[in-house]
Amino acid sequence: MNEPRTPEVVSRRQFLSMVGLTTASAATILATAEPADAAGKKSTKAKKSTKAARAATPSGPIPLDPPTSANTSPSGVAGRTLVVIELQGGNDGFSMLIPSGDGRFRQLRDRVWLDPKDMVRLDDRYSLAKGLSPLLGNLALIEGVGVAKPELSHTEMMTRWWRGDPDGTDTYRTGFLGRCCDMFGGTSPIAAVSVGGGSTPALISERAATVSLPDVGSLRELTQDRDDRMRPSLSAMTEGGGEGPGLETFDAELLSLARSGLASGMSLLNGLGGLTGKTTGYPDGLGSSLSLVRELISLNVGIRILHVPWGSFDTHTGQRWSHPDQMNRLGAALVAFRADLVKHGLSDRVLVATTSEFGRRPQANAGGTDHGTATVTALMGPIRNGRHGVAVDFNRLDQAGNVAATVPMNDYYATLSSWLGLPISELMKGGGSAIASIGV
Repeated sequence: MNEPRTPEVVSRRQFLSMVGLTTASAATILATAEPADAAGKKSTKAKKSTKAARAATPSGPIPLDPPTSANTSPSGVAGRTLVVIELQGGNDGFSMLIPSGDGRFRQLRDRVWLDPKDMVRLDDRYSLAKGLSPLLGNLALIEGVGVAKPELSHTEMMTRWWRGDPDGTDTYRTGFLGRCCDMFGGTSPIAAVSVGGGSTPALISERAATVSLPDVGSLRELTQDRDDRMRPSLSAMTEGGGEGPGLETFDAELLSLARSGLASGMSLLNGLGGLTGKTTGYPDGLGSSLSLVRELISLNVGIRILHVPWGSFDTHTGQRWSHPDQMNRLGAALVAFRADLVKHGLSDRVLVATTSEFGRRPQANAGGTDHGTATVTALMGPIRNGRHGVAVDFNRLDQAGNVAATVPMNDYYATLSSWLGLPISELMKGGGSAIASIGV
């Protein structure tokens, strides 16, 4: 089995940053490669890993197949793209889709009850964060998403969501999104891109190439090879290794995957010529990342998953103003993104999904809410809008004052994998069932 591949990071500094692609891959191999025996012979596992890595080295950009809903081969439904927005810090879903008609919830949240101007009433039971109201006709909200045995640690729960490991008991070496990329097969030089953050464990894969791009500014520098020296130099580095005693073996065992990763990065760069980096019509922050996401989708180089980490939702204090502000920013960015997708004829092939490591506690503290369990997630795309999932019961709290999740992580991820045409049974232990009412 191949060793896991961490997402390659393309940073601001031109040549040295691209060399960093090789260094990162080599570091992974050095840390995980099978050691040689006492006679210095290569292990069978290392030989197989090297051959697989060389066989998977991409030769150039390959366009996506035309959009279709009939192709459900092991490589997924052709033409469909998944955009995952990771709301970092633990998003309070109860301030996103607000149970404003629930008397018990109103009592628990009395200290941080939202200003009426920050809510839009939906019916007698619920209100929506005002920032999301322009998306009402294109937004599905899933209540009660979480895990059966939660922890209240950011690190622990982020790891579980990255890995697709609800209970934290499995020893996955890859991320859930990385496993999706592995199932797409080797037809694309780059299967997934993370935009706006560092390398994410969610995209760690065994075979597929994934890339992390910090921001739009980084692309402007990388795609402008002013002295026309960077690309020839990097292309040369993707070719075979040394000659002479020991060098061939060293290259085969330690640098093969690194060269493959660098070749993947070069394949992406070769396809970036059409990127403008313009963010016209988008707000700053998340909007800038989503503008780049739309351009990457339009390149048609086989990118199937886009990952966008964003926000600071750890609202222990100041929640009455900070969370509505975040919802306003999220809503504005999604409105601009949807308009851009429609403009370019992409709205029927892109599904946007939010994740967050956990929700917030129903009972408020002095000025905010502490770490909780279940939350509300959002989907935007060619799906059935409105409320989905199962409402939580605020009259039945556990000893820590939290609600029980009503929609398992497995089922939420099964919904996303169904969109991509991938079987959840091969992505997560225990499988899962897609949320039927959403109509993926």
